Amino acid sequence: MPTLNDQYEVSIIMPVYNTGKVMLKTVESIEQQISYKNHPVPSFEVILIDDGSDDVETLDILKSVRNKLNFKVVRNTSYKGASGARNFGISLAQSEWIVFLDSDDLLMPTALACSYKYICEDKGISWLASAINIFEDGKSIIPRPLKDSSPVLYKLIGKYFDCGKRAVLVNPTIELLETCFVSTLNVWIRRSLLKGLNTFDRRLRRAEDYKLWLELSLTTDLHFIPHYLGAYRQRSNSLTSGQQPMFSCEDIMLVQLLQDKKFKIYRSAILKRLMFVLVDQCYFYRKYGAYRQAVLASSRLIRKFPCQLVGWKMLFMSAIGK
Repeated sequence: MPTLNDQYEVSIIMPVYNTGKVMLKTVESIEQQISYKNHPVPSFEVILIDDGSDDVETLDILKSVRNKLNFKVVRNTSYKGASGARNFGISLAQSEWIVFLDSDDLLMPTALACSYKYICEDKGISWLASAINIFEDGKSIIPRPLKDSSPVLYKLIGKYFDCGKRAVLVNPTIELLETCFVSTLNVWIRRSLLKGLNTFDRRLRRAEDYKLWLELSLTTDLHFIPHYLGAYRQRSNSLTSGQQPMFSCEDIMLVQLLQDKKFKIYRSAILKRLMFVLVDQCYFYRKYGAYRQAVLASSRLIRKFPCQLVGWKMLFMSAIGK
């Protein structure tokens, strides 16, 4: 990793691939950051990793962004995909703190100043997260209470969140295995934490970020602050819009954890999560009439949990097309 640069306090890493004009709103959300409670916006660099875009609109926007003072556009010529792009961005980052932002998502106006305020007030923080909102492409951001958007997380930190207080989750591996309440949009990571880690696993098509959070949780406390500081754009062509199971490929990641000695003491929780994910995949394919895929998903469930009735039931229902 390069030497830290005192010029910047945070590095924002943004993978880009044929995002088109929506990226303009993302860039604007960075440029329009304002102070929070008299705490100024920290100095930042934005590293845009072009993952091989060939869309004219995207290329034109990247060309215009390249001229901005603290924006850097770099072409990714090695490992493709979001994981490879983020890892490349991390290797180029020159500040102590790493923030991720996809090229179609948004930062709320006080996102940087608010997060950095907490970091300055407690030098012991190395991993910070906040709440986010989800909005549909072309529509306004409509805030959802945390207790509705993430009931498991609310059960853990609701009493702090509702009072406007920061919550500290001590090595939250078990909590994260119940549900993933951290995303690339809402997280700040001290750069030194990433040394020695595999960062974003390029072998995974999805859930590579989830795996990194679980790796971090083994040794690091998560500080969750009571603010909505990001907005996730749910696009009609996104993976979360119904084309694939919500937990697609997560089973592959969980099997990797089962083979990792560091996670040995969490085997029971991993297996519980794995069963949940495989059952969800079976239901998804049956719901959309993809019975061949439902049979395959049921077979994976049976191979992992041969003594559990649910797998055999799923296989039977999938085979008869119900």
